Amino acid sequence: MEKNKFVSGIALPFIPKAEEIKILAVDDEDEILDSLEEILVLNGFSNIDTASNGDEAIEKLKKKHYDIVITDISMPGKNGFEVVEFVTKNCFSTVAIVMTGYIDTDTAIKSFKSGAYDFLKKPFNKEMLLLALDRALAKRAVILADENYKKILEEEVERRTEKVRELNKKIIELYELSQNTKETLELDKAINIFKHHSVRFFKPMNFAILLYSPLNDTLTMHHEFYSQHNFQPERFIFNAKEFIITQSKQVKNAIFLFKNDNYSVLVKLIRHNHFLGFLYMGFAEEKEFKTLDEKLLELFVSELEASLYHC
Repeated sequence: MEKNKFVSGIALPFIPKAEEIKILAVDDEDEILDSLEEILVLNGFSNIDTASNGDEAIEKLKKKHYDIVITDISMPGKNGFEVVEFVTKNCFSTVAIVMTGYIDTDTAIKSFKSGAYDFLKKPFNKEMLLLALDRALAKRAVILADENYKKILEEEVERRTEKVRELNKKIIELYELSQNTKETLELDKAINIFKHHSVRFFKPMNFAILLYSPLNDTLTMHHEFYSQHNFQPERFIFNAKEFIITQSKQVKNAIFLFKNDNYSVLVKLIRHNHFLGFLYMGFAEEKEFKTLDEKLLELFVSELEASLYHC
């Protein structure tokens, strides 16, 4: 929302234009209501309703939301304190201003205890009224900003909780994966299972496992590779020396095995000091690449290493 010109120094996004602010003015004196309405309208506040007593005001508050309530204290029926108490209990973000012909300590204390944010001494002039509105709108902006911040925090907590739930679910799947692969000594079947889960967990565009042969110091891409768009790899057999690019277990964007990859992850597979080969995943989008869950990948690789070692 656009900043209101009457609310000086408030750099908050929760202060609407003057004509958007809904105001309820409550007084049993028609002259006061007329004076209030005249000042407000002349200064851009055109969305104004009036009530001549507390009972009428509460009925209107039940049917419509107001941003600001300006109410007299002494009225027939329900008084201004009762109107303010209703606002405090039932009208979120509505700010109340009380009007009184005299201000003493008891009245001030009772006003604030009932929930009023500010008070006006009658008779009031334009400057007094606009200053009170200025303060009330600033208070309302703070209330809304605080509520918005809480909402953002709640959404972030829920997002992170959902992420933890998803991670736990994947860890359970990984456990089941490890049990399934332990039941077979068939390399093709084991790699096919890991290929399937890799696509589910990490959403790569391309997936491959390169198996190391110490006899001729080569790496061969296993035929159970995955390509989302059915691309063939550039090569299937590599000299192992081509992959000695770092001592790190995991390397990003160092090598691309499929021509449509824009980002890649290469993970060295080692079990009991035996070099087994590499896990390769290629990505088209930076989003999937940057949000790769490192902890889940670590667990996945550990299960893959164990399975390959026993095959």
